[in-house]
Amino acid sequence: MDNLNNQNSENNRFDSADAQSGSNIDGEYSFSGHQLNHNVNTTSQRNYVPHNPYLASSKATPPDPRQTYYNPYTSSAAGTPAKKNRNTSRRVSALIILLCFVVSLVGGYLGSLLSPAKSSETNPPAVFYQPAEKLDNTADAPVKNSTVTTIASIKNSVVEVTTEEMATGIFLNQYVTTGAGSGVILSEDGYIVTCTHVIAGATNVSIVLTDGTKHSAEVIGSDSRSDIAVLKIEKDGLIPAIIGDSDKLVVGEDAIVIGNPLGELGGTVTTGIVSALQREVQVENQTMTLIQTNAAVNPGNSGGGMFNSKGELIGIINAKSYGESIEGLGFAIPSNDMKIIVDELMTSGYVTGRPALGIMAIEVNSYESAAELGVERFGVYVHEITPGRGAEKAGLEVGDYIVSINDKAVFTLNDITTILQDYKIGDIVNIQVIREGTTHNFELELTELR
Repeated sequence: MDNLNNQNSENNRFDSADAQSGSNIDGEYSFSGHQLNHNVNTTSQRNYVPHNPYLASSKATPPDPRQTYYNPYTSSAAGTPAKKNRNTSRRVSALIILLCFVVSLVGGYLGSLLSPAKSSETNPPAVFYQPAEKLDNTADAPVKNSTVTTIASIKNSVVEVTTEEMATGIFLNQYVTTGAGSGVILSEDGYIVTCTHVIAGATNVSIVLTDGTKHSAEVIGSDSRSDIAVLKIEKDGLIPAIIGDSDKLVVGEDAIVIGNPLGELGGTVTTGIVSALQREVQVENQTMTLIQTNAAVNPGNSGGGMFNSKGELIGIINAKSYGESIEGLGFAIPSNDMKIIVDELMTSGYVTGRPALGIMAIEVNSYESAAELGVERFGVYVHEITPGRGAEKAGLEVGDYIVSINDKAVFTLNDITTILQDYKIGDIVNIQVIREGTTHNFELELTELR
C-alpha cells in the first residue's frame, strides 16, 4: 500500500509538472486575455453624458473630450456606448472559448505523448513476458539441447565389461584378479564389441547394462592385431548403436565419448572434437592407425564408444597418452576398421587370411612371471603347439625361447605380429629358437591364423 501511495505521489508530482508546463504554454494567451479584461473594466467605469439636442441652453457647452457623443450614422441613437460594451464582451468571451479549445487540444496532444510512459510505470507491458513464452515454442530450442538429446538416445547402447582372471603368485598361490572396461551393443540379441586387451586372459567375462543387471558373456572371437573382440550375452530387446562412416569424419567435428572410466563410473559422458584423423600411434609396441580426440579418456574407457553429433558410432576407444604434462590425447579405432574385424569374428570366430606360426606364445616381462614359468630370460616362449600347423610340422616344442624370425629380432609378442604382416599364408620363414641353452633353426610354413 505504501508503494502504491508513493507511486500516486509520483503521479501527482508528474501531473503538477504537466500543469506548470501547460501554464507556460498557455501563458501568451492568458496574458493577452487579462490585458483585454483590464481595458474593458476601465472603459465601463467612465461616466457617459450624451448630448441632448432638445435641451435648451443659451450657450453651447464646449465638447468634453472625455465623453462619447452620438453618431447619427450608426443604427442606434442613444445606446451606442452600451452596444459597444456588449460587443467587446462578446469578443472577450469568444477569445476565452478559443483559448480553452486550443488549450484542450494542446493538453490532449501532450497527454497522448506522456500517457504511455506513465502507464509503463504502473502496468508493465505484456511484451516483457514474450521471451518466456517463446522459449516453449521457438524452433531453435531443440538445437540448443541437441547434445542432450543425442546422449539420451545412445547412452543405453554402451555397457560395462568386468573380467576375472586366475593368477598365480610368486609362492605358487593362486588368486583372482579383476578388471573392467567398456563395450558397445551391436545387436538387439546381445552381440557386443569391446577391445581385446580388456578381456585378454580373462577366465570370466560379465556385462553390466545401464539398468544395473549383470549378464555372463561368451567370447565369440578376438583379434590382438586390431584390438577388437566380440562378446555375446543371452538377452533380447537391447538397443544397438547405429554405426557411422568413419571415412567421412572431418577434423573439428563433435565427438561424444561414453564409457566406464576407472572401472566404476559406468555411463560417464565426455565431449570434445575429432582432433586428428589417421594418426599413427604405437600401442603396446604395435603401430595402429587411430582417430585422435580431446574428449576426456581414462582407464576403463577402453572398448567404449565415440559418437558423432548424430549419435552414430564412429570409433571404439582403445588408448590414451599418459604423462604429467599430457592432456586431451585419447584415441579410437575407426568404426569402418572395426566393422571389418567384427564381421570376421562373428562369421568365423577369427580374422581370416592372416598368416600364423601355429603356436600359442607367452611373453615374460617381469621377474614374477619368469619365476612362475621357471625361466631365466625375458622374452617370448612357446606355450602351446597347435596340432597340424606349421610349428608342429617344423619341429618346435613347448618351452622354446624365440630369438628371431627371418633374422628379425623378437622381444615381444607384438614383434611377431609386426613381422608376420609382411608375409602371406603359405610363405616359408626361418625361425630361430633357444632350447635348453642350444640355438636351433627351423623352416616353417605359415598357415592361417585361427
